[in-house]
Amino acid sequence: MKTIFFYLFLMSFTASFGQKQRTDLQEENLKGKVKTTITTYYNAVLRDGKIVRDGYPKYRYYSKEVVYNKDGNMLNVKEIANSTFVQQYYFYDKKGRKIKKQKSNHHGEPELASEYSYVQGKCIEKVYMGELYCIDTFKYNAQGDPIEKRSIGVGQYRQDNDYRVSLKYDSSRRLIVTNLSEEQRITKYTYNKEGHLEKEILSEDGDWIETTLYKYISFDSQKNWTERIMYLTDDAGVSKPFFIETRKLTYYEK
Repeated sequence: MKTIFFYLFLMSFTASFGQKQRTDLQEENLKGKVKTTITTYYNAVLRDGKIVRDGYPKYRYYSKEVVYNKDGNMLNVKEIANSTFVQQYYFYDKKGRKIKKQKSNHHGEPELASEYSYVQGKCIEKVYMGELYCIDTFKYNAQGDPIEKRSIGVGQYRQDNDYRVSLKYDSSRRLIVTNLSEEQRITKYTYNKEGHLEKEILSEDGDWIETTLYKYISFDSQKNWTERIMYLTDDAGVSKPFFIETRKLTYYEK
């Protein structure tokens, strides 16, 4: 469970350098001209030999709505949790590069904002929480995939935010390893033959922490998944169902 949020963050960052820029749709292995996705999360339990839904999770959002532009990049992300929600808006320049991100709560009040600039093969992200909170620097490989993120807090936030993440990819440009703070926390990712995320293995200081598995149940006509089950593996090596995720997709007309 600890690995999925970091993975999603990395997948949402679209590279803007290199030979071929990958869109958010490509990063998320979404096929076709996807316009919107609505993903709903349910607690999963084993009951009478079947895995069934058992209400919404209490301590995180239970619904995620994403709107994409015709270029395949995110415009708006809305995360709903009980009686509240947060929204993120993304803005791009004429080259399709992300230049701004804004996050607000359900009252429309700003919570976080980012500004992006591009210099000598690097992306600089300035993150604001009212005032400047941190500066993140992304480095890229020749294909345009981010291979390092360096985050440094500013002023009073320096001690709270100072870390480095390195990333590795396979020959299909899929993320296979993230390394947080020089081998203190490593996550390895594997994929099935359709390119969908299949397994995440998290370790810290050389010790195994958890394994997350994904089983895909159904797909739409574009071969995008519409239901999957997420399993967590306990200390005894037993995988237990944790979430059931359902997803509805709409598409731009061709």
